[in-house]
Amino acid sequence: MPRSSDMMFIHFFFNTRPKEMKERFFEAVADEVTRRAGLRREDLLMAITEVPWEKWWAYGRTVDPNTGFDTRMKGQR
Repeated sequence: MPRSSDMMFIHFFFNTRPKEMKERFFEAVADEVTRRAGLRREDLLMAITEVPWEKWWAYGRTVDPNTGFDTRMKGQR
């Protein structure tokens, strides 16, 4: 597919999500980027890298794989 010099690549990192959720996420991001930035959908490329909870690190705090929270968020739901 031909792309223009305005092509944008967005790379997301998060934990595992169902296929349908990722498809809805891509569509929602594409809708917003094209609406707000005026970018053609053909010029937008996106990728997701799924990283298990135990491999996340946030500002010196590891994420608890059982809860998905880091140490700043103890007890939150």
